[in-house]
Amino acid sequence: MTEADRPAHLAVGIVRRPHGVKGAMTVSVLTDHPSAVFTEGRRLLIGDRRGEPAGGTVTVEQASPHKGGYLIVSREHGAREAVDDLRGAMLLIPVEEAVDPEPDEFFFHQLVGLTARVGEMEVGVVAEVLELPAGPALLLRREKGSDLVIPFVRDIVQGVSLEEGVVDLDPPEGLLEL
Repeated sequence: MTEADRPAHLAVGIVRRPHGVKGAMTVSVLTDHPSAVFTEGRRLLIGDRRGEPAGGTVTVEQASPHKGGYLIVSREHGAREAVDDLRGAMLLIPVEEAVDPEPDEFFFHQLVGLTARVGEMEVGVVAEVLELPAGPALLLRREKGSDLVIPFVRDIVQGVSLEEGVVDLDPPEGLLEL
């Protein structure tokens, strides 16, 4: 992935549904640092499902953890109907406003383009990181065979080296034959 291909924005949440009648919204969190993102006065961009700005903002008036996500009150969306129109919208921040990852952490967009390997054998290239209900997964493009979805879990993804451009895998028997 070239510098020009890198996203300008990061998805930090997904609007799920209205809460109450005064325009509060429940949000699924897509960041490891929600208390740094969902703060009073923070301006979040409304994005489409690809994580691209789609127009409009959510300025946080109040935010609090709520049932595994966050409950947010926005300046711009003071009615239940206004929030209902946002269902499924991504909430974005400019990439330069993100909390820097720890040395052993990374943003999902940094994985795109990395070579996936098992031992020394290359098995594909990460084409996309999918946000599935069961958790994130890597979509691998392979030279031979169809694309392959690999769950992004510690038992399978043994390591990531952005410097080397590789994702080391230890897949269960039969997974690569699909």
